[in-house]
Amino acid sequence: SPQRFVETEPGRYIISSTSGDIWGTEDNFRFVYKRLTGDGSITAKVNAVTGYTSNWAKVGVMIRETLDPASTYAFMFPTPDGRRAYQNRTIFGGTASSAHSVTGVVTVPLWVRVERKGSQFTAYYSQDGLTWIKQPADENTGTDASANPQIIGMTSTVYVGMAVTSNNGGAAACFGDFSDIVTSGSVTGQWTVA
Repeated sequence: SPQRFVETEPGRYIISSTSGDIWGTEDNFRFVYKRLTGDGSITAKVNAVTGYTSNWAKVGVMIRETLDPASTYAFMFPTPDGRRAYQNRTIFGGTASSAHSVTGVVTVPLWVRVERKGSQFTAYYSQDGLTWIKQPADENTGTDASANPQIIGMTSTVYVGMAVTSNNGGAAACFGDFSDIVTSGSVTGQWTVA
């Protein structure tokens, strides 16, 4: 089986996942995290998404209250078929919601960011790492649409990091290639794999 987490060069990481999905009322994925206390953010450049068999494979940045599958979270990512998506769960064990575009509107590399200010979580993307755009909340008109920013109650100290799901029931591995990872706020610890 592929390595779960490898640093290919200083500050550049390949994360693999053979898993279910990050969606619904509980999640199944690979998470490489540190700890954040209070307000802060995580930004990363998603260089590539490879090995996927699902167009809803997900490779991006996440802030998550706990490592429980039903935890609240905020997650910004591109999909292999060119969507940009901000998904989240606002209450423990609740159903996830999504602010996402149609397919074919972004290409990798894509920079993504999730920012926490109190209980307000805002997701952004950038095609060049310089100009940041808040992920629109009016593109998904379904009943599972998400606001952005989204209000999510979390404890003071949470998990912040990079998330990858193959979203294929474990049929094959998906690989996320990350670099340019920047955190703000009180972030502690080494990268840890869950």
